[in-house]
Amino acid sequence: MKIKLLLILSSHSLTQILMMLADFHKVWVILVHIILFFVDIAIIKERDKRNGKYLEDQRDHKKIFEETDNNPTNGVG
Repeated sequence: MKIKLLLILSSHSLTQILMMLADFHKVWVILVHIILFFVDIAIIKERDKRNGKYLEDQRDHKKIFEETDNNPTNGVG
């Protein structure tokens, strides 16, 4: 490990090493944020399912569509 680090340090300047670390950090941060976004969505869906809210939202969504289908003006006039 120390030998690899010494080889990297000897073959690259400090600015090159810092730029490589910065690029790696950007990619890592983006990947972590994407993963956390999907985990967050899954947690919210699971919580809503346990509370029964997910099913209620689906019923309300269907009611809204049925009401707009029965309304010939579709909210105009």
